Amino acid sequence: MCANCLEYFSMLWNDFADYPEIETQRNPLFKVTVGRRMVACNKKAEEVLRKSKGDMTGLLCGEFLGCERSHLPEGCGLTAYCDSCAIRRALAVTADTGVAQERVMAFLHAARLGTPEFLSLMVSTRKAGDLVELELAGL
Repeated sequence: MCANCLEYFSMLWNDFADYPEIETQRNPLFKVTVGRRMVACNKKAEEVLRKSKGDMTGLLCGEFLGCERSHLPEGCGLTAYCDSCAIRRALAVTADTGVAQERVMAFLHAARLGTPEFLSLMVSTRKAGDLVELELAGL
């Protein structure tokens, strides 16, 4: 995200800035908009992904998780692979219906610190006001 867009979206998301309750979670936890952009995360998420909240804020799910396919020309959420992404589907179901998804098996082709990895995760999502919480186990 360019600096101008980050500044603009940061102003829009100012109300989403502080969620002290997410620090009580032992797994990486993200708060994302229904448009699948990250607005908050806990320290565990920063630690596991080796990125700061500031580096992830405003990014789409595949982008902040480091999905290798999010860098394809079509972009995150629009590639042929995205339709079968369990993380994307769990977020969509919860965002669209409000129905929580618990411990959904997901696979992620990620590149943390430039090293390709194939990760097996358990994904849980739940509605939290206007946002969706995404919890990842297995990272």
